[in-house]
Amino acid sequence: MSQHRRAFDPPRRSFLKTVGVLGGAVIGSQVPGLGRNPALPSSSSSHLAGASAVPYVSAKIGLLAPPSRMHPAFMGTFLAGLKLGFERFANEGGDVRIQWVVRETGLSSGELFQSAKKMVEDDRVDLTLTLANPAIVPRLIPVFETNGTCLLVCDAGANLVRPSERSPHVFHNTLGYWQSCYAMGQRAVREHGPKIFILTSVYETGYDALEAFRLGVQRAGGQEVGLAILDAHNSNNDLVKTLALLEDLRPDAVYLAQSGPDAQSILVRSNLYGLLKLAPVVGSPFLAEGGLDGEAASAAVGIKSGMSWAHGLGNPENQAFLSSYASKMGVTPDAIGLLGYDTANLVIAALSTAESRRDLIPAALESARWTGPRGEMTMNAQTHTTKMPLYLRQTRKAQGAVQVVDTGTLPSVDEGSAEIQSLMQKPRTGWDNAYLGA
Repeated sequence: MSQHRRAFDPPRRSFLKTVGVLGGAVIGSQVPGLGRNPALPSSSSSHLAGASAVPYVSAKIGLLAPPSRMHPAFMGTFLAGLKLGFERFANEGGDVRIQWVVRETGLSSGELFQSAKKMVEDDRVDLTLTLANPAIVPRLIPVFETNGTCLLVCDAGANLVRPSERSPHVFHNTLGYWQSCYAMGQRAVREHGPKIFILTSVYETGYDALEAFRLGVQRAGGQEVGLAILDAHNSNNDLVKTLALLEDLRPDAVYLAQSGPDAQSILVRSNLYGLLKLAPVVGSPFLAEGGLDGEAASAAVGIKSGMSWAHGLGNPENQAFLSSYASKMGVTPDAIGLLGYDTANLVIAALSTAESRRDLIPAALESARWTGPRGEMTMNAQTHTTKMPLYLRQTRKAQGAVQVVDTGTLPSVDEGSAEIQSLMQKPRTGWDNAYLGA
């Protein structure tokens, strides 16, 4: 079993333990080890843009923590990265005085609404964080606009944030999932040819990212020549039928959009039946994230994908993150841990600018800039979503382990383009849960 697998799927007690580290639901408790640094240096080496000599952050922060049946450690991994981000700030000389209020909540918009209302009105937090799908945000917007506080929604970014999901008091920090898919759709056509076959799962069809890949293919002059929807529950006969279809269509490339247990199963069986050898394979961002074992890991070697982060990024911030996470947690971090870490960077940047004043937090989030493991990061002032670099990645085997490493960059995505705006106007017909958070 790989280290990545253990990082992604520990038992639920790991989540509860991590919540305890953040102070649980006890109002007024500080994150252990994140109080005032007793030995502040005369100047700070902080990686935050525009940070003062002695950066200072103070706030009461709420965390709405929905569970995940697919990946029980989803929230725990995010919290581990979040805590690590604040620790690094403190270790660099930052003065951190955070009061945490953690409320476990259900997955439905109604449950999140009730928890958010209690968080804002009863707990009176200055800022609320949650892992959620932007599809549920319209239900939550009135709570935060009425009380003048901000909601920071964190998720993989499999869905576009539509106009109805925007507010002066709502912000989104994502991994750039749909943007990466759009960019890889274009690259697949330009690198391999115009005929693209899509092999995906029922789960992946419930998010905008798959349609974003299709739009990228069309943008580059390509076409989707076939589609197969398979997951871990499909029989081997279904794979045989898909194999026959691929032999008949002869596509220039296959887009394998899978994640989690579906990716593990499909990679093993597709490799067994020779399906992965009929055409070059392009992968979705989470195809090899969270860990692949044995035959699946071997089958994934060489597959290219796109995302806003890769383990192999050589910048100092990423190397520091990888080292400190492995030291603290005993495992290699995954993208969800990275999302938690970068969320801490975003919050610290905003609170530093706002001088920890609640009324200044919206403007500070809107103008936030920082340098993190992914590179230079900013908040898009129009859409209230994070802007980030996109990387071309490849799954490789090194030192006995399979890792996703960067091999170049992908072009940024113009969210104002006609094709992206056309997708933005389409009604949501998929899942309400955060990607990987169902």
